[in-house]
Amino acid sequence: MRSIIKALAFLIVGLIILILAGLKVYSSEIDDYLTSTIDKHNLTVDSLTRLSQKEIDQKFDGGLSKSINDFMVFEKEQQNHLANLKTELEAKFKLREVHYQEYKCECDGTCGTGKRGRGSECENKEQRYLQSDREYHKLKMDLDSLETKTINEILTKKETLQYEISDFAEREKKESINSVTSRINALWHIVTGTHK
Repeated sequence: MRSIIKALAFLIVGLIILILAGLKVYSSEIDDYLTSTIDKHNLTVDSLTRLSQKEIDQKFDGGLSKSINDFMVFEKEQQNHLANLKTELEAKFKLREVHYQEYKCECDGTCGTGKRGRGSECENKEQRYLQSDREYHKLKMDLDSLETKTINEILTKKETLQYEISDFAEREKKESINSVTSRINALWHIVTGTHK
């Protein structure tokens, strides 16, 4: 019985020495393997916005997960707000065009009073058209300004988030490369030829 225990002890010690020697001999290959494996997980804001909430929560710690989700909500809200304003702008444009047609038609005498020239009705319709035109152009300027501001805000938040993600990925990469189990697993893949 003692001889079996001694044999197992020697076997375990030999296996440990073999693994440690393999880790030392294949150190650069292991680093390359782990780096290539980690680099396959391209962590960009754009790639993460396609993930579900559950996938984000599983992949990242609480703080970064919250930052990603907050960014996604912010970006969606801003895009919806801009889309609503663009719809309002289209409606203003159509109204302006209707008012222009009414104004031209009245002054030509082809509709409305049927009198050609600049009468009071023509002047009223012209004022209504000019008011619609001013409202349209003001809304267009406001929308253009807001759109530029919103895009800049989104890009700034995206850049900050990308920095957080890159920092997280770098920490994960270092932890994975320095992890004994990851290194032993990589050694196994290298020795057995199952790495890609």
